[in-house]
Amino acid sequence: MRNPNEVTSERTSPAPVDNPPCRAAGRPCYTESMEFLTLHELSLQLDISVRVLRSRLKQSLQNGKLTENVDCKRDGYVDETHFVWLVNPAAFTRATGLHPVTNTVNPVAATASQPVNQPAAST
Repeated sequence: MRNPNEVTSERTSPAPVDNPPCRAAGRPCYTESMEFLTLHELSLQLDISVRVLRSRLKQSLQNGKLTENVDCKRDGYVDETHFVWLVNPAAFTRATGLHPVTNTVNPVAATASQPVNQPAAST
């Protein structure tokens, strides 16, 4: 029998999730061990436009919260305006405070009610 006061070096890790919400929705999922995603792939997970993510990325790089070639890199570089940002999603979410959307189903906007055809009142 183990002594409850005994200190052990065993670490317990949480059980892996077999089917996280993003995988169930058919989108790529990220974890701490995953390398890089494009801003487009990240925008699908965060439900935020690529324009906003690019702005947050540039702000985080300027503020020193992210480091280029460590947390993000330029792929397919041609010149200063022609390349694709690849981002480490774990570092990006830590730096920006953004988190993946848990509810992936977007509600459908209610359509405007159709006018009701009623006969004109006779006087």
